[in-house]
Amino acid sequence: MLDFAHIRVGLLDTIPADFYLEGEASDPQKFMDMFAAAGLAFSYETWHVAEGEMPESLDECDAWLITGSPCSVYEDLPWIPVLETFIREAFEAAKPQVGVCFGHQIVARALGGHVAKAETGWVLGRHHLRVNVERHWMAQTLDEYTLHYINQDQVIDLPPTVRLLGESPRCPNALYEAEGRVLCIQPHPEQPVSSMQIFTDVLLHKGAITEAEHQDCYATLESGTADSTLVAGWLGQFIIDSTTRRQEER
Repeated sequence: MLDFAHIRVGLLDTIPADFYLEGEASDPQKFMDMFAAAGLAFSYETWHVAEGEMPESLDECDAWLITGSPCSVYEDLPWIPVLETFIREAFEAAKPQVGVCFGHQIVARALGGHVAKAETGWVLGRHHLRVNVERHWMAQTLDEYTLHYINQDQVIDLPPTVRLLGESPRCPNALYEAEGRVLCIQPHPEQPVSSMQIFTDVLLHKGAITEAEHQDCYATLESGTADSTLVAGWLGQFIIDSTTRRQEER
């Protein structure tokens, strides 16, 4: 495992405590495990943003990662505009940011994009991602990838400051970047199959999805293996490259 413990990654947990599931690892822990599986060892600090915790300074960490969430970025929640302000300030300071699912959406919204419920409804299970623009931090590239998705909100319109890198059939704006500043992805490289199944069970229990959608999701999850570790390597390499370049420029 490559030791990058000198790079401090701040994990901004956007899951309210009411949504924590007994027996499930926290999302910050899942990201730590994801990077470890990709052979990367950063140092970490976590803030429970959805519970009102925020970093006092952008410089408390070298890079920031915003997790997924059951919340929508357009909900009237007091912590959301605070996080959007933080995102804009980090962007202006060229501080590296990674966003996943909700993180992907709130970064886009904070920078001038538009997020809404997709007309196609829920995207659940293991689905394709096609990369249209390859970047230097992509150590390995394929014609097409599969990753875990669980979302009904999507980035409908991208901010003018970012570049679209990848798409999926039911999620056109699935991967975008502003070089050295943000890298955001709609699917979940951090979520294992077991968690995806639990989340889908919860949605069915709440009546948010149909039995047919539930069964279809399980079928995709059981039909093959997601390219999660490969994509986790992209996110980690982006953090390494962007942080190193920023430190050299200072």
